[in-house]
Amino acid sequence: MTEELYYETPSDVVFEEVKRETLKIFKEITGQDSSYYENKKNEIEKINNIKDNIMFIITKLSWNNLEKLGNALTKQTKEEIRKRLESVNAYEMIYFKTKK
Repeated sequence: MTEELYYETPSDVVFEEVKRETLKIFKEITGQDSSYYENKKNEIEKINNIKDNIMFIITKLSWNNLEKLGNALTKQTKEEIRKRLESVNAYEMIYFKTKK
């Protein structure tokens, strides 16, 4: 697997799922009325599905919240993220393992 995979644009379905689930996590941890949530929401909603922007969204989360994200995503989306992380030897891939 080459590092180039990390920078490939994922399908719109995968990208939108990551955006949606990431926003749910921010909402859960900060509350809908929080200015922090509003800032994150506005920032993430503006991100388009280009190159490695999906990975940029993921980096917004802390370790505990990466685990929440990994648990919330479909198997297909977890696999897409895990492969990208694995291509650059990123240890965050442990949060995106899928059962065989």
